Amino acid sequence: MQYYILSVSKKAAHLCLVSGGTIKPIPADGMPQGIDDVLKGMEREDGQEEGKDVREEEENMYYHAVSKSLHTILHEQHLPVIVAAVAIFPPAPFNWIIPAVGVPATA
Repeated sequence: MQYYILSVSKKAAHLCLVSGGTIKPIPADGMPQGIDDVLKGMEREDGQEEGKDVREEEENMYYHAVSKSLHTILHEQHLPVIVAAVAIFPPAPFNWIIPAVGVPATA
């Protein structure tokens, strides 16, 4: 059996292929290596504070960048994906990754 493991935190994102008892890192073009990669070069508007809404928007940008980087790989190989994430992840279902896998999102 083969499947992917996607590990995601604010500081790193990695994709690995598990096959025959071995784990192999899979490079994904454009995969951000943390939320800072996505936010690099972005400036906040004058007077904009880092409130809950701003943090959520930044996190969503990061999650979508991770998802986009997986699009080609996951469409070439139709394998299950196990997502391993730290507690900072949004409590909502992982519907941000489902479009990358090609499965219709459900609530």
